Amino acid sequence: MQRVTYFFATVTDIAFALRQAEEKHNFVYLALPDIKSPNLQRFANCADIPGFMTTEKGGRSRQFYLVPPEVSVFEAVQEAVLASKQETALGWTRYDLHPKDFESVVVFDEYGMYQADSIVVSRYYLVGDGAAQKSLYRFLNRALKKTFTRVRGHFVGPEAYEFLVAGKRLTAFVTAPAANDLKLEDGCADRQVSN
Repeated sequence: MQRVTYFFATVTDIAFALRQAEEKHNFVYLALPDIKSPNLQRFANCADIPGFMTTEKGGRSRQFYLVPPEVSVFEAVQEAVLASKQETALGWTRYDLHPKDFESVVVFDEYGMYQADSIVVSRYYLVGDGAAQKSLYRFLNRALKKTFTRVRGHFVGPEAYEFLVAGKRLTAFVTAPAANDLKLEDGCADRQVSN
């Protein structure tokens, strides 16, 4: 069963929770940033990820897989990427990496800040039922519950909450009508906490 947590956050908001997770759990971030190349990126922590939690086009910028740091895991993922090789109708080679390539994994879909006036909803989710991955997923949820505000069912980080109060966009898609954005209305915030 796949469990999904959606949240609105700046890099500062989510990095606070991720740094706590990095201290308590043993994992690295893997990403396949370019479908035209089989080269995986590996980051020891979120602070090492360039442009983390920003989206230039208003869509998902990267998908990270939070996996154990062992070389054998990296090699198995690299093999899955190489095995996904496909020639496209346009004559170029494509590589893929999907959650189904893992027995169990926490997947982090990064969207985040778009330009200076919008935050696009991000999410992380658990695929499979590995004990370490379940523990990491639960830890992240507890960290968000401690430091984020719940607004209309969404987790909203402290800086993202300030955006919301200032009337800036917290949205599912930058192309969506502003009427569909998350709005702060009387009584809709469950609670506000700060780091």
